[in-house]
Formats: sequence, C-alpha cells, structure tokens
Amino acid sequence: MINKIKQSPFLLSLLTGLLLFAAWPPSPLFILFFVAWIPLLQLAALGNEKNKSTLWFWKWSFLSMLIWNIGSTWWVWFASEGGAVAMIIANSLLMSLVLAAFYFTKKHVPKTNYIGLVVFWLSFELLHYNWDAAFPWLTLGNGLAKFPILIQWYEYTGVLGGSAWILICNIVLFVFLRKALKNVIYPVLAILAPVILSVGIYFAYANKNPEMNVIILQPNLDPYGEKFETNPMDIAIDAVEQIEENIDSSIRFVILPETAIPGNFDLEDAISQPTVQLFQKLSTNYPNTAFITGMETYQLYEQSEPNCKKPTYTARNTNDPCVFYDAYNTAAIFHQGKDPIFYHKSKLVPGVEKMPFPKYLGFLENLSINLGGTSGSLGSSPEPVIFYGPDSISTCGLICYESIFGEYISRFSEQDIDFLTIITNDGWWGNTPGYKQHLYYGTLRAIESRKYIARSANTGISAIINDRGEIEQSTGWWEKATIKGSIKTNNKKTFYTRNGDLLGQACKFISIFLILGAIVKRKTKGK
Repeated sequence: MINKIKQSPFLLSLLTGLLLFAAWPPSPLFILFFVAWIPLLQLAALGNEKNKSTLWFWKWSFLSMLIWNIGSTWWVWFASEGGAVAMIIANSLLMSLVLAAFYFTKKHVPKTNYIGLVVFWLSFELLHYNWDAAFPWLTLGNGLAKFPILIQWYEYTGVLGGSAWILICNIVLFVFLRKALKNVIYPVLAILAPVILSVGIYFAYANKNPEMNVIILQPNLDPYGEKFETNPMDIAIDAVEQIEENIDSSIRFVILPETAIPGNFDLEDAISQPTVQLFQKLSTNYPNTAFITGMETYQLYEQSEPNCKKPTYTARNTNDPCVFYDAYNTAAIFHQGKDPIFYHKSKLVPGVEKMPFPKYLGFLENLSINLGGTSGSLGSSPEPVIFYGPDSISTCGLICYESIFGEYISRFSEQDIDFLTIITNDGWWGNTPGYKQHLYYGTLRAIESRKYIARSANTGISAIINDRGEIEQSTGWWEKATIKGSIKTNNKKTFYTRNGDLLGQACKFISIFLILGAIVKRKTKGK
C-alpha cells in the first residue's frame, strides 16, 4: 500500500492537501504540519527519478494547494460565491508556482537540495504580506496559532519563523525516511528544540506593569440585515446603554467594534452628527475614560474646471464631474470631550475593499465585493495613527483584516504603544472556521509584540488576549455581550517589532540567486 502511494502522483498530491487542511486551525491536529509536506517532497523525488518536467510537478502541486485552500477558506463563500472561487483559485495558483520554482531549481541544480523549498516559500509569504494583492491568511506559521506555548520565539522571528520550522521539519523527516540521514536525533531535534526553547521563554517571561481596566462591547448585530435596517440612532443609543450598564471610574478604555457607529460621516462635519455627539458626551461625562469605535467616513474633494481629475486612485465620482470623494473604514478615539482622532484602515482586503493594482485594474473597481458596508476601493491613512487615552496610555485602532499583518503592526509598536486594539466584524462568514481563525491569528500579534490585545467584534469572538498569546477572557459566538476585564501595558519593543521579517528578507535574496543559477545551468546544460 505504501509503495502504491509513493508511486502515485495523484495520491501524493491529494495527501499533502488533506494533511494541511486537517492541521489548520481551529483543528487541534497541529502535529500533522510536521509530516504534511512529505508526500509533496516524495512527488518531487519521483519526478526527478522519472525525469518529469516542471510543468508536470506544477500540475500535481496545484491540486495539493487547491485542496488546502478549499478546505481552510471555503467559508468565504458565505460572503461572496464568486469572490471565494476567484480567491481560492488565485491563491492555489500562486502557491503552486512557488513549488514549481523549487522543483525547477532542484532539477537543474541538484546541489541546492531542499533549500529552495524553504527560501522560495518564505519569499512568497513575505510578498503576500506586502504587495497589492496581499492575502497572507494561509501563511504556514499562522497554523500554529492555537498553541501559543509552542511558538513564544515568534517575538524574534514573527510567523515566518513558524513557516520555516514546519518546512525544515518535513525536509529532515523526509531525508531520514529515505535513509539519507542515519541518526534519528536529527528529526527529533528539529521538532523538539524549538518547543523546548519556547516553553523556556514562556515561563521566563513576566510583565510586572500594573493592570488597567477596560470594557469591550460585542453588540451582535446581524451584518446582512439588522445592522442596516435598524435606525442608526437606535443602534447608537443601545451601544451607549450597554456601556453605561458596565462603566465606572476605574475604566480607562471602552472598545466598540468595526463600524459600530452607524451612518456615513463627512470627516469635516462628523462631530456635529447626533450619533457621534452621543460618544462625545460620554467622553465628557467620563474624563478618565477613552472610547475607541469603528465608523464609516468619507472625504470630499472639489476640483477646478475645466480639467477635473481624480485626486487619488481610490477617489470616487459624484454627480458633479468636479467633485470626488474617498470612502474610509475608520477607527476613532473620543477622549475628554476633544475632537476625535481618526485612523483609516490601511491593510485593505483585495477585491473587497480595494482593487489591486488600481493604476492598471481601476476599471474593474465596481466589481468589488460588498463586504463590511462599504464596497469599492477605499482610501487609507498614509501612516499609522496612535491613539492616546488617559495618563497618555497609547494604543492603535487595528481594523479587522489588519490583525494578520505582523510587520505592519510593528510600525505602531515603533512608537512605544502600550497595548493593541483590534476592532472587527466577523459575522459575514456565519458560524464557520473563519471567525475562529481570525481570533487565533490575533494571538500571534500579542506574542510578536509582547502586548495585551483588547479585541472587539460586532459578532464573532471578542476577547482579552495576554502578552503570551493566551485568551484570558472571551465572548461566545452570536451573542450580545460585554467583557469587563483588566490588561497590562508594555511599551517595550521586541526584536521582531524593531526589525520586522528579517528571515523573509534574507530568503528573498537567496531566492534570486537560486532561480538565476538554475536558469543559467539549464541554458548551459550539455555545453
């Protein structure tokens, strides 16, 4: 039976896809990650033995990646059927091209051995965090998020360190199984050494700063109906009542979810709107408390005739050919009755909140999926914005998708913020693995930055996450709830927040030399 599998491209590719899916959060079977790539490595070895082309390997690796993508992200279907299909196919294609590059270099420069798999994959993951079509949801290191005690060293490497660990363990085990390595100590060390290191960091780490009390709201409004069918003032009043039932003088921050203040507000006139004034009044009545909330805003631009041009790539037309506007998914902080400070979501969901490569694909903007109450390409803040509350305690207003971008979040930590705030709305996907994965990915940001996280979801799971990545308090799914708890501040920087994805950057440069070397070797073969 084993020999049959080893000689069957279909079974090998199928097995890798199924194992990756079976290990992915919220599954507890993380141990499968350390063997999931072995069938694909056997497929590469089989291809080399039979002198199969790179196209042959790409075809079977695409099947593996397609199975993994479908199994782990099928829930996007609940938000958009077409968007889910396009996303899954595109991501599978990109992943399989990376694997094809590995096979190509190994085939033409055998001395590179398996290093190409690690450096090409990590380079791809780095790209998938930083280019216009960024979708790093299936970054391998994210798959370990449910077990923070295993990955405390992410404060040095970020999630790409977890990706490297998984791939290296698979390679060492594969080589051992092929009897190229005689000593079992190598695969044992590859798996256990990082775990032992992580457990040591976990028990040695201590945050001795004093605690601070916070309130986190989960209004639980159905994003497909109730949120847009209910009078905005009624929603705002209900949120204020929910706050006042729990607030007291010890509360330093109150956190509400993404787009919690209903309506679409002109930034020049937002503070005069009745719903916004409710929160302005709260900040006046409770001067020792800051209120962070999500809202939808826009900025108008008036151009001069006769040459009226769009002021930004994301600006939209109005009925007046010389008036444009940018729409934003916004986080705001209200404190001591002052004018609110706004931050506009900057890591936008491709195909939902932005059209990738707008200079070239801007004509497709109207096809963007309507998700989150605002469709089409959104504007964004050019730089991170820090929110300051009582006693100059600082945080940020990370919005939904932004919580999976570790290096981007480190830009906030560069300014010595004290804790992280995540506001989101995870109800779009229904009761599926999607909202659970999103929660777990947030725990990784706590480890990377060594900061507590206050997470408010419209529905999904709201939570307090400590600086070891553990969920200390959380709400249930699809329930109106309030968390009243404590967090600790910490404005120190970790190695990762100071330096970012150094591992990915190193792999990027190695990848260039590997692929160039393989191309030259192929061109000069036989000469």
